[in-house]
Amino acid sequence: QRIVVVGPEARRMYLEAIAQGSWDGEAVFFPDADAAYDYLATELRDGDRVLVKSSNSAGLRFLGDRLGELFA
Repeated sequence: QRIVVVGPEARRMYLEAIAQGSWDGEAVFFPDADAAYDYLATELRDGDRVLVKSSNSAGLRFLGDRLGELFA
């Protein structure tokens, strides 16, 4: 399990996940969707499950589309 946090508006959630303790070493932060995609493209394996959750303004909808194409 891993939590991938994307965007400056969500950085606080990343910091709180680390401080909470149970995500220590399993939470990563990226400034934008492209950086998150580059990371996930190297880390994901067939059979992995990914939940992409964002508001419309965060613009992560296309991240999920790109990841789906990667494993299609």
